Amino acid sequence: MNTFPRTCLALGLCLLASFGAAGCPGANCTVDLDGDGFLSAASCPTGDDCDDMDPAIHPGAMERCNGVDDNCDGFVDDVLLDEDEDGHFDAACQNGTDCDDADPGVHPGAEEICDGIDQDCNGRVDDRDLDGDGYVGRACEGGDDCDDADPEVHPGAEEDCGDQIDNDCNGSVDYDDYDQDGYYSAACGGDDCDDANADAFPGNVEVCDEVDQDCDGLVADVDADQDGYFDPDCGGDDCDDHDASVHPGAVDDCTNGVDDDCDGVVDFQDADGDGDEPVFCGGTDCDDHNPRVSGIAPERCGDGLDNDCDGIVDNADLDGDGYIAEDCGGDDCDDGNRNVHPGMIEHCDALDADCDGDLDDVDRDGDGARDAACGGTDCNDGLAEVHPGATETCDGLDNDCDGAADACRQSLPGALDFEDDLSSAFDTDSGWSFPPGSLSYVGSADDAVHYATWTGAYFQAPYDITVDITFDAGDEEASVGLVLAESYDPDDGVFLYLKGQSGGMVYNVGYRTAGTAHGLSGPTSSNLLVSGLAYPNQLRLEHDGTVLRAYVNGTLVGSWLETYYTHGGLVLFVNDDAYRGPTDVSFDNVAAYD
Repeated sequence: MNTFPRTCLALGLCLLASFGAAGCPGANCTVDLDGDGFLSAASCPTGDDCDDMDPAIHPGAMERCNGVDDNCDGFVDDVLLDEDEDGHFDAACQNGTDCDDADPGVHPGAEEICDGIDQDCNGRVDDRDLDGDGYVGRACEGGDDCDDADPEVHPGAEEDCGDQIDNDCNGSVDYDDYDQDGYYSAACGGDDCDDANADAFPGNVEVCDEVDQDCDGLVADVDADQDGYFDPDCGGDDCDDHDASVHPGAVDDCTNGVDDDCDGVVDFQDADGDGDEPVFCGGTDCDDHNPRVSGIAPERCGDGLDNDCDGIVDNADLDGDGYIAEDCGGDDCDDGNRNVHPGMIEHCDALDADCDGDLDDVDRDGDGARDAACGGTDCNDGLAEVHPGATETCDGLDNDCDGAADACRQSLPGALDFEDDLSSAFDTDSGWSFPPGSLSYVGSADDAVHYATWTGAYFQAPYDITVDITFDAGDEEASVGLVLAESYDPDDGVFLYLKGQSGGMVYNVGYRTAGTAHGLSGPTSSNLLVSGLAYPNQLRLEHDGTVLRAYVNGTLVGSWLETYYTHGGLVLFVNDDAYRGPTDVSFDNVAAYD
């Protein structure tokens, strides 16, 4: 046991003795420096005042959220306080959220009012946003929501042009001129391309700053000289934006020392190197920027250029036939063949020679039908009157190309009266012709003949021909009849004639070639004929293509195979074998069919 006594100072300090012992006897320590009735835990072994310098700190004291162990239990701020009893703990306490625990109107979730206080403890003063659109109402200082009861109305909202509401809170209803530059926003039907920029509006002067000042849709489209080309400082290609005569495409003056067309070459002739100087420098090159165009270049088809500078685009005539190629806007369907062009005569050669789009459409006679030799239907492309659909006429031709010629009835003028010196009695316009002397006897011996021919007839078997013959006066023994003759000669062709006899007549039928008769002579009896020379006797020839038949007054008087059946004309004749004088004979009801 230490026998040395301790000295306890009035100030509560235990002084160490000179021999090094320290401390105060426990039963006698009464240190309470802050006078709160609790002995200092630092000075007295039995003391429990953890801060004997602060009378508010001692065992049993109310713990507060102040960063101090108020009740000396060894724990700092180990309580949650709600002094204003608003249901929210003091933010000074751990996990507390009440930014002012002395005011029950201030706590998280409280309604923010414009009074300079953060009622809802969100760290922002007077940030009232009643409509929840993220913008503070103008009732609070600094707020910019012009209608805090409508979440669709706030700065930056899209203006509805027609609802009579200032949707974007810029002070303008519907027809906005937010930047007050005198032009309405394009969003509201105006023409201000940027209503937030007072320096952007139609008609403003454009500058090179990435802003469309004049609202023309182009940025930095500066054209100071108004020549339609932009300043190069603004990305344009006008090499001198202060001279309207200088710009790309301008005509280069070959003498002024200026790059008028901005091609980088000053007064340079033959810029495209095609060997021809430009027109404005005395050459013939109408486009000195294109080597395919010059006054010495050939015209090309289909490139849309006036290659030869003659003022006409794509006017090439490569084959020299006088017609421009179709590729160049002309009508020459084959500009590599001078024998093919519009107006060329068509041939059967698998070429569209006349460029009408139809191969081998040969129509030489112009009757609208293609030559049968070229796949057409025209059986005679040399005669316009012969083609399918033509009217069949009695001309020995197959006019309608149906394979049969002259299927027609021919009405011949009749009532020809053979008398001397009566040629004026005949209608020479009717188709009949009268060779010189045919109406009077020819010669002064036997076989004197006169005759008439009808040149409008052309007969090809099958055919039939009829004529009524009457002896009116004169020699009763004269030979009278009809002939189908190639040369309109009674001595050459098919014939049927009567010859008067005493008490009757005989007939003769056959054909003659070179004056030689081939056929049969008829009987001398008159039982087949009408008696009396003054009565008409009908002669008729029929040919079915194989057999020739002869009729007198409707009775068959002879027939035979006859292959010589193509005959060119009709001859009516009178022959006076004995030359006894003129014979008066009438030919009536002359008709033919083939």
